[in-house]
Amino acid sequence: MMKLRSALLLLLCLMLGAVALGETVCMYVDLPGDFAPYGGGWGLAEDGSVWVGGGFGTPGQTRGGMVRISLDGSCADVTPEGDHAEGLYGDVIPLGEDGCIAVRSVNLEDGYAEYLGLLDAWELAWQLEVPGSRPVHLCRSGDGFLMSSKPASGAVELRRMDFSGGEAWRIQLEERIVIRGMLAGEGWNVAYGMKYEEPHADGSDQNYTPVLLAFDDAGRLLWKWESARYDCHSFVAAAWREDGGVVALEQGGAIAFSAAGEPEWTHEAESRRRGLTAVDGGFLITSISGSGEVHVEFLDADGALKWEEYIPTGRDWSGCAPFVSGGRRMCCWRACTPEARAWDF
Repeated sequence: MMKLRSALLLLLCLMLGAVALGETVCMYVDLPGDFAPYGGGWGLAEDGSVWVGGGFGTPGQTRGGMVRISLDGSCADVTPEGDHAEGLYGDVIPLGEDGCIAVRSVNLEDGYAEYLGLLDAWELAWQLEVPGSRPVHLCRSGDGFLMSSKPASGAVELRRMDFSGGEAWRIQLEERIVIRGMLAGEGWNVAYGMKYEEPHADGSDQNYTPVLLAFDDAGRLLWKWESARYDCHSFVAAAWREDGGVVALEQGGAIAFSAAGEPEWTHEAESRRRGLTAVDGGFLITSISGSGEVHVEFLDADGALKWEEYIPTGRDWSGCAPFVSGGRRMCCWRACTPEARAWDF
């Protein structure tokens, strides 16, 4: 992994309300010190600010940290005071200007330990250890949140929790499934990721296939869909459809499902998919092409391609993790090679 130094983080390609349609303001933001988003976690607040989890330092010697980037381009270090533990911050759920729910991985002598905590006025209000191993994912859900984790037993767990750390319910997935993220909706929720299969006949590699799980607000499993393909793919993102269904994104393409879990349309391309959001009645997808270009596609509600663009970077973007936020802004970033583009759609 490349050594990531203090540099520019591309963020917040935003539309200002007072600016005429078609005029886009793109910002680069100076990160404090040697912060970099190693953990890959981020959250979009109601005020439009972006909270990014990561750490200060270099890979393997990183002190966990978190920054908040406001719409005016200002960047603040919101790491809890006195938190100097070696590790990383991951998923973040912003709760107003002065607080959030966050996942923190602490590097101990015998491995990493995962913690869930509430930051209030930049102080740690409470903290719970999450037994097991990474990854731990969070998703805002009404007056609480959903959390996925992988205990030492190896069976993935999904939980519904409140902002005081109380647990409403917990379900355990007996199959060998890794959750990559979740969506919370009205009356039902979605968890997406991959399911491990048996190795190839020659024993060369372990296979995994995309899997999508739907469960209600009480934690009851509604339906499950898994790919019939026997390859190394995983769902990496998902977004709600206006008709109540869901679109899930895997490395090889997007698949639209009805609320009952029936596949309805697919969209495939050669690019390696990374990010998905629902916007303006369609879906914006960001990915990395085989030649290292950033590939952006906009699909309508039926999965038809409305436009696409390849952005030459001249750099190796194989480790890039583009993400998109709603409204009229789209951001792609990588800490060591920042690039900026914005689209109106």
